[in-house]
Amino acid sequence: ERPDKFYLPSLKITGEFGGFELISDTSYYHRKDTSAYEGTIYNLGFYQSPAVFASLAYGLPLLLDGSGVHLPDGATDYRSPATVDNGQQNFVEELRLQSTDPNSPLTWTTGLFFSNARQSYLEQIHDPLLNELTTVYYGTTYDQVFCNFDATAGACTTPYTPVLYDPRFPNDSYFLQTAAKDTQYAWYGEASYAFTPQWKLTLGARESHMRYTFNTLTGGPQLFLTPPQTGSGAISENAFTPKVSLSYQYNNDNLYYATYAKGFRPGGANNPVPYAACAPDFNNFGITASPKTFSSDSVNSYEIGAKNNFAGRFQLATSVYYIRWNNIQQTVVPPICQISFIANLGQAVAKGADVQLDVALGAHFTAELTAGYTDARYTADARFSAAEATPIVSNGDAITGQGGQQMLASKERLQ
Repeated sequence: ERPDKFYLPSLKITGEFGGFELISDTSYYHRKDTSAYEGTIYNLGFYQSPAVFASLAYGLPLLLDGSGVHLPDGATDYRSPATVDNGQQNFVEELRLQSTDPNSPLTWTTGLFFSNARQSYLEQIHDPLLNELTTVYYGTTYDQVFCNFDATAGACTTPYTPVLYDPRFPNDSYFLQTAAKDTQYAWYGEASYAFTPQWKLTLGARESHMRYTFNTLTGGPQLFLTPPQTGSGAISENAFTPKVSLSYQYNNDNLYYATYAKGFRPGGANNPVPYAACAPDFNNFGITASPKTFSSDSVNSYEIGAKNNFAGRFQLATSVYYIRWNNIQQTVVPPICQISFIANLGQAVAKGADVQLDVALGAHFTAELTAGYTDARYTADARFSAAEATPIVSNGDAITGQGGQQMLASKERLQ
């Protein structure tokens, strides 16, 4: 394992100007990392697959099964190590003005935000012994095994065109190179006004402008592509996210509030998914290719709650909430080829309640009890096309795992 090194310098400057202060936060993140994984097992499973090599693989002994690896005589030295190179350079600048008088009925914060993030990625499966393996296993050289795939015909092109090692990535049976740039500008502001000693209104908003650009290059014999596949594109999005909160301080021990807030997650791009490997899945989805890009998704969160203190010994926080999640970014894993991508599919709603109780058991001990209930479900079928018989998700399906965690995490961020 090589060390993962990064640099993160930052600079904060604060200026005091009577009733307000000006703050500048500047940071830069630089990372360059190379990691490795074992590509041999993946390759052996791929090369023995009848779905990929229909005319060649039937009747051949397995290279890999539950009892281990079975390399044929003459190819016992076969190895295909893989490497991943990551590079990141992120610059962030934020200018913020905020009030400094805590006793004023009006407190406020406003600012400007800018970020420029660049990322590079290079994944390679180094496969210099591929020809040795195919000669022994298939009885022919690798250029007679891997061909330029005709998506329309579902077979190799005629006349036969072999897919050879790319001279830019010699001896790589697979490579993926990407470069992306994400630029964001935003203005934000929030103000709270106590128009009586008990009632306080908070209004906030953020206006964001984002642009994401990317370039990709992928190829190698495993992808059946001649020439290697290239991709590029750009996404520009604007987002307005408001917040409204009304609180009532009944007395020093009892606070009641209601909050509405909107949040969003920026879109991005997918790495190319090879048609040769995923053609049956694409046909079932009713599409000809995976989406190159996906757009932002958003949540609208509504919450009512209370914070109560009983005799200084019991502190109780309760809330009920309703969250609507729109244009959901879903990770789709095609069941046959298992090469995932992200698409905007469906909408969902989460309803629930939280309770937290803190009890002072004495001068030095406290106990805490928390409980919550959430019912999170999709509210519409999600399909790639009308030709898709079974939707990716169905109306009424429960949201579990990462999707449900993301929805609840968005609620916490919006408070």
